[in-house]
Amino acid sequence: MNRTVLIIGLLILQYLISADYTFAQEQKSDIIRNMAADEYFGLILFYKTGCGPCNEQYPVFQDFVRFNHWKPFKTIDVQDNPWAAVKFEVETVPEIWLVTEDGKIIRISSGFAPPDLIRNNILSAYYTITGVSEPETH
Repeated sequence: MNRTVLIIGLLILQYLISADYTFAQEQKSDIIRNMAADEYFGLILFYKTGCGPCNEQYPVFQDFVRFNHWKPFKTIDVQDNPWAAVKFEVETVPEIWLVTEDGKIIRISSGFAPPDLIRNNILSAYYTITGVSEPETH
């Protein structure tokens, strides 16, 4: 009987942890969707024509923007716009930056970044900019 109670208790605990994790992930998805719809937050991809990692990053960035319906975004070729690269202190390409309407800028990634890394870094930037605490997962 004690073993059965223990197993049931563990199953309930696993369910609660899973539900907490799912809720936190849904909260994070909501934050990304809200940021994407809010013109306060913009994304910039710095790239260079002929750059191998840039050629890989460009479609990933476009898919991320399209999937999340991100409104303000821009792609900038550093060869055509060297002043922009200097202003943002672009160190390597590709680089993705989050910019705010009031002038805050945060580097999201440097070098090729998969969608999950882009998403997680945008969330970290959001928490930094807004001072909102990241939801805890157990």
